[in-house]
Amino acid sequence: MNAIFVLLSLTSAMAQKNIYEPASAVEIRFFLDMYYTDCGHYPTTHDGLDALMHKVDEKCPHWGPQPYANDLPKDPWGHSWSYKATTDGQKFKLISYGKDNKPGGAGEDSDIIYRWPQ
Repeated sequence: MNAIFVLLSLTSAMAQKNIYEPASAVEIRFFLDMYYTDCGHYPTTHDGLDALMHKVDEKCPHWGPQPYANDLPKDPWGHSWSYKATTDGQKFKLISYGKDNKPGGAGEDSDIIYRWPQ
């Protein structure tokens, strides 16, 4: 019984701090890592996740030949993930704006920020 309480407490604390990894974010990270392997950097913020489905970066001669993804998974509420990369293309973050799809909020409306590498 104590183990269940600890697990529920830990899960709640992780959710409040946005530490857990939604499956859809992990799946997108897999596609982004394939892109990184071929291109040596993550897509720019400007090119965004579209770079996984269409060749948008002429500086990546090894893109494809097939898209890294044909369709991208949505966040836990069915919204598209927001994507931002560092200017050097070595890190990125995926952002879900929660159930209300607006920045900020609490509970189910709070943002989920998934950073990679962590």
